[in-house]
Amino acid sequence: MQDSKTTLRRSNKQLTLKKKRSSGRRIFGWLAAATVLAAVTFVVWFIVAMQPVGGANEKQPFIVEPGDTLEIVGLNLQKEGLVRNSFVFTVVAKLTNKTVMAGTHYLSPSQSVLQIAFDLQKMAGSEYRQVTILAGQTLAELKVSLIAVGFAAGDIDEAFDKVYNSPLLSDKPTASTLEGYIFPDTYHLDAEDNASTLVQMAIDNLYNKLKSDGSLDVMKSQGKTIYQTLVMASIVQKEVSDPEEQKNVAGVFANRLQWDMLLGSDVTFHYAYKQGYCTTNTPDCDSVYNTRLYKGLPPGPIANMEYAAIQAVLHPAENEHFFFVAGDNGKTYYATDADGHFENVRNHCHKLCQ
Repeated sequence: MQDSKTTLRRSNKQLTLKKKRSSGRRIFGWLAAATVLAAVTFVVWFIVAMQPVGGANEKQPFIVEPGDTLEIVGLNLQKEGLVRNSFVFTVVAKLTNKTVMAGTHYLSPSQSVLQIAFDLQKMAGSEYRQVTILAGQTLAELKVSLIAVGFAAGDIDEAFDKVYNSPLLSDKPTASTLEGYIFPDTYHLDAEDNASTLVQMAIDNLYNKLKSDGSLDVMKSQGKTIYQTLVMASIVQKEVSDPEEQKNVAGVFANRLQWDMLLGSDVTFHYAYKQGYCTTNTPDCDSVYNTRLYKGLPPGPIANMEYAAIQAVLHPAENEHFFFVAGDNGKTYYATDADGHFENVRNHCHKLCQ
């Protein structure tokens, strides 16, 4: 009887041991399967993250500063919407022994991570220079400033006369110059880049801004072309530089156009005189650019402009003003009628209005 009980206990122990072994094998199998699944999931995620972000093929400037690490470059690429994940870029660059060179690179969201890593290496050892274009400049003024930073006069003339391929210029009259289209900003160029490269960068920069924030759609909904918008924005820019005042001035011009009035902007006849379109720098300057004499918009922009001036034209302040004058104290005074305007001139504009 005792032997039978002992045998039974031994059998139970063996059965329990077999169950534990079986359970251990199942747990190990589950862990192995989970590990494989996790590994496969990671590989799939990594491969997907290496693919292009997608979007337009147009390239945008991407600046690598001296001393930037791969990690910093990866974070900046992700921030600019050029790669899906900064970690993936860093890993790919390290695995392929890619270095990144300081300078301005032109990259597109349509490129894969590997393509971007290759492009960032192409300019090995290249130097770059920084060029700042100021707002409110005419082409003539811009030429002077570009000569001052080392561009040759002939190179600049060639750049200004060149025909560029950009949607920004799609509605620009063929006979018009690039006046107003060379967007003010700070640009980083390679040492060998010429003035044409700078102009192309400025044109692309402005178009990308208008496209990315929906301004092109706003123009379309308002029945405005890019060209018309830039013409008006250039006048607003030359009249006032403060963004809030630009909205108010744009509101005045919008009211005048709505009521089929002359724009009456003094900066337009000043431009006509400086360009040699008339012989007197006065309101009776006989040029189609002079909005004191001719209704509607002038034939083209009269300068380049800050982005705020463009936004002011697209989103002008709603007011009932038809007149404004810049006072000697730096403030702008508005009026709903001519009497109020002349009073503002008498009270606030002595030196500037002479």
